[in-house]
Amino acid sequence: MNLIVDNSVLQVLLLAVMFLSIMVEIKTGGLGVGVLLGIVAAAVFWGSQYTQGLVELYHIAVFLAGVLMIIVEILLPTVGLLAGLGVAAMLYSIVLALGGDIGA
Repeated sequence: MNLIVDNSVLQVLLLAVMFLSIMVEIKTGGLGVGVLLGIVAAAVFWGSQYTQGLVELYHIAVFLAGVLMIIVEILLPTVGLLAGLGVAAMLYSIVLALGGDIGA
């Protein structure tokens, strides 16, 4: 399994599936299949990165905090500040997971 998930093309594909499936689910309002697919893709991406030792729990926590901020923004509409911070936190954690550096 290490050889399969270690491929960088597959990692980017998992990220694309994760975001696009959730976005399609939000736009169409379906039965939840898009959200389920996005959660599975996120679990495979973060789980594979964690088992390989490429990410720490800090990176996963920042990603989940971003998701939580977006959910709070949906439930309690504000001026969009929480959604912006949530998206920034998610992108920051993904950059770190794909090998970016804090100083970069």
